[in-house]
Amino acid sequence: CFGKDRDTARFGARPAPHAIILRTMPCLSRLVPFFFPCAALGILTLAGGPAKAGVPERDIPPWSAPNAAALKAATRDAAVESLPGGYAAVLPAPFAAPVPYRDARYGWRYSRAVYVFAPVRKATGRNAPPPGLRLIVTVHHEPPDTARAQQTARLISRLLRLHFEHFGRDAAFPRDADRAEVWLASETPSGAQEAGGETRDNQVYFFATGSPRSLLEWTRTVVHEWGHLTMYAARGFTEPENDAGGFLGERLYLKWLWEEKTITAPLGDGVTRDGLDLYHERQIQPLIARFNKAGPAAEALGGMGQESMNYYIGGILASDSAYGSALTGRALRSIGGVRPRDFFAALRAERQAAAVRQKSRPKQKVSRR
Repeated sequence: CFGKDRDTARFGARPAPHAIILRTMPCLSRLVPFFFPCAALGILTLAGGPAKAGVPERDIPPWSAPNAAALKAATRDAAVESLPGGYAAVLPAPFAAPVPYRDARYGWRYSRAVYVFAPVRKATGRNAPPPGLRLIVTVHHEPPDTARAQQTARLISRLLRLHFEHFGRDAAFPRDADRAEVWLASETPSGAQEAGGETRDNQVYFFATGSPRSLLEWTRTVVHEWGHLTMYAARGFTEPENDAGGFLGERLYLKWLWEEKTITAPLGDGVTRDGLDLYHERQIQPLIARFNKAGPAAEALGGMGQESMNYYIGGILASDSAYGSALTGRALRSIGGVRPRDFFAALRAERQAAAVRQKSRPKQKVSRR
């Protein structure tokens, strides 16, 4: 359509302007159906595109960095906190440009986020990631929840560290997800199964963030949902929840927090010594004492109600105290079923395997002088 005019090719004369317009109109009419979609796509591109579920319209900060200093250099308008255990938190400033996100489940839109980075463990092999920091958790929030989001990010970093120090491996997220997404919501959706929060795959929700709560209650809520995300546990209970992972994580993580002796000053994560002492006295020690009194042969392990769940969790807490977290963690990961008694069968197997390994180790010669 836009080739040389036939008369121009023959005589070298330029056609009249009205002739060019008339001859090109059929071609333009064929392009009209493609014009408006392309124009709309161009407008979306210039505007940053539609917000995808759980995906930022622009990446801030980078997904990984060699260290906290490099992370700071690569991140604009944000503070980078170095946290115990080699973890780091990126805390954007209040004046930082918003990063739009949309939650896929409820369709909520967010403009702010706090980021938690975890150390990359030393690994071998061609595909092993380089040492440094990797993004592992994003805490989405709106400006009124900035302080709570920062507090929650620090607490999550601490839970990740405790999981690694006690179980000897990093926490695994459902469906082999590389990262977890945490959403702080000012409301409680009508379809929510629990009032405080819920966990679905690698998505963790905390509801009614503006409601008055004590530091201990918020800590307990966060740790409960983190237990659903990271703990292997029995399922099929009739109450208080089908999956025991939340209450198991709540008791076990708070037990580890209570036992931590290295904390000499508040870390800004909302955890207080008074709160830990109160929770340990009421929710941890009684469960351990009850299990130690009756043992794994108790009838309580045969039920699926709240009493049985508490007894089952008490047994895991007692195992953690008596045999150590490493062996208890191996038993949790090697469970062959989802019933409460399955953990204790796995625990016996792990204790036997540990005894065999101990016997097979070469004895060290004692030199006598």
